[in-house]
Amino acid sequence: MRYRLATFALAALEARAMAAPQAEELYRQGQAAYDQTAYGTAVVMWQEAYALSNEPEMLFNVAQALRLDGRCEKAIATYRKFIAIAPDSAQRPLADELARELAVKCERSSRERGTRSEADPAKLKIAGLVVAGGGAMSVVAGLYFGHGASSNGAAEARSAETKQHVFVGIGIAAIIGGGIMYWVASRDPGSAPITLAPTRDGGVITWSGSW
Repeated sequence: MRYRLATFALAALEARAMAAPQAEELYRQGQAAYDQTAYGTAVVMWQEAYALSNEPEMLFNVAQALRLDGRCEKAIATYRKFIAIAPDSAQRPLADELARELAVKCERSSRERGTRSEADPAKLKIAGLVVAGGGAMSVVAGLYFGHGASSNGAAEARSAETKQHVFVGIGIAAIIGGGIMYWVASRDPGSAPITLAPTRDGGVITWSGSW
């Protein structure tokens, strides 16, 4: 159905060439873009051709290009405008059918986007709790190593102290990071990118987003 266009619009434009000499060339440019699947360009060319010629059949072509370009709602609006302007057109039945099909498709896509926007914050909250929980366990492990440092020899004490600093630092970073993730999910459906980077002495948290 991609090539199902109101091709007889060209004849109408040729007949009006004296009134709108550029419309025919814009139509041809739009057709070339359409044939190369450059639907956005075709939309622009055909909209300009329609503005110059006021040829109703051109609206059907615009709607076809909008549909294939993925602009569902604009395609529906253009099909309906075409139907209102040219109710007796031979393309009317097809325009009616495509508008109905797109209406169902748009509604389904809208529901799916709504479901994803509701599900993502919930997942981010869970992830935040998991990260914070892991951070708490890391802090406990660091305190454990620190407690054992005093009862060991000097070399072992230094090793245990280093482990304490690393585990406590990573744990604190994870707790803070998990808290930020949970806070972001609670305030905004969109998730902000958060990076936890462990270092020798602890960890670094990088968060980017808008306030």
